[in-house]
Amino acid sequence: MTEESSSYNVVAYPGHPFVQTHPDRMATIARLLGLAPAPIRNCRVLELACGDGGNLIPMALTMPEAHFAGIDFASTAIDQGNQTIAALGLSNITLQQGDLLNVAHPEVNGVAGQFDYIITHGLYSWCPPSVRDAILRISSENLAPGGIAYVSYNALPGGRIRQMLREMMLFHAGEIDDPMDRARQARALLMLVADGRTREDSFNTLVREEIERMTDRDLWLLFHDELGGVYEPVYLHQFVDHAEKYGLQYLADANLYSFQPSLTPEAQETLEHIASDDRVLREQYVDFIQCCRFHHTLLCRQDLPVAYPPTAERMEGMFISSSAVAVSPQPDLTEGVEEIFQGPLNSSMKTGHPLAKRLLVQLIQESPQALPVNELVALAGGNASEARQILLATSLAGLTDLHTSRLPLVHTVSARPVSSPLARYQAARGCELTTLHHATVEAGEATELKLLPLLDGTSTHATLARKLGMKKDQLEISLKSLARLGLLQG
Repeated sequence: MTEESSSYNVVAYPGHPFVQTHPDRMATIARLLGLAPAPIRNCRVLELACGDGGNLIPMALTMPEAHFAGIDFASTAIDQGNQTIAALGLSNITLQQGDLLNVAHPEVNGVAGQFDYIITHGLYSWCPPSVRDAILRISSENLAPGGIAYVSYNALPGGRIRQMLREMMLFHAGEIDDPMDRARQARALLMLVADGRTREDSFNTLVREEIERMTDRDLWLLFHDELGGVYEPVYLHQFVDHAEKYGLQYLADANLYSFQPSLTPEAQETLEHIASDDRVLREQYVDFIQCCRFHHTLLCRQDLPVAYPPTAERMEGMFISSSAVAVSPQPDLTEGVEEIFQGPLNSSMKTGHPLAKRLLVQLIQESPQALPVNELVALAGGNASEARQILLATSLAGLTDLHTSRLPLVHTVSARPVSSPLARYQAARGCELTTLHHATVEAGEATELKLLPLLDGTSTHATLARKLGMKKDQLEISLKSLARLGLLQG
């Protein structure tokens, strides 16, 4: 592939789950835009540059009837992933070492065929043009007729800030041979840039957030992501043009909140005037306004009729969950009394609408479990249409998440609790934990790390408390915490 790829054999790049890449997320957005993607229960999924399977293995575990294939250039990462697969006893996933320039038609356990979902995360901006071509060629040649492909990349114009700091770091540390020494010196340079000025000014404001993000990360991430041999951010329209050369069209961003960008009424009116009939052009201007830095782009075949925008009617048969919280401990559901609900990524909603409050409170009480949309709509009585509109609005605002299937987790603790097998495996090794809704968390306390490996469904609460030397009330607190994190399964 490239000489740069060998660096992943020298310095490991541990894999992580990314919820935007999950087939459920891709299928949800495709359905909201009028398409009929393959049901995820028994779909076929391919990941290019899969690393050690940190993103793909959790999917294979929670979707036992689906089939997964991963390809990566780094043999050490593939070996590590296959060890995890063997330890978990998974038979529906194949990880193999390979050069994307030579990949034609990947197989799963020796079975060829097209893939319903194809994932390429964290590669497009860090590889030479020949590999970027290969990503889209492989996606085009192996994507099922109704399939969805995901490609992430650093975006312009916001990527210029990262590019500027990268050039500074390479000037300072680029000639150092030892990878970790190079990363340490690069981090020192960032701190000098962040703290070396005697007064705050526009430059500090521009770069401080990016520097804080870089310096908060592990050194191995800095080494690979900021100091790698290639870093090529692109504009959205450039990526879409590239994809179209391979018969693929732009579907949407993999984050539902991107459908409803935070713009002033004046900006919205201007965009309607200059780009009302061209969605890519409109979103490119939104990127300009918001100084976009990263994209999670979904693609599909050019002959598919995408029906934009998403509509509430297309939520039929879906499920919905929420990780939001109410600011008030006991929200008042009376009409006109405003309550504030806060979600991830600084999302929030203030509403005095009684039905909106009731729907959100119900989801929060059941969190992290997903509820059928139709079940929630039934709470509205004769206002089913209004309830659907509210639920769609909360998803577009980032307060809730829509799904095409129910998540394999529970929000209550059973008499003989069962944690995710992957979480048990990770906890025994002191690793970060992968939740059943495809996110990464750290267990809050050492007792929880000791507790997780014991949750195989064979022990009662009394037995668990005795094994760990815990009081029963302490155990209950820890178990409820694990359930809220999405680490206990049904």
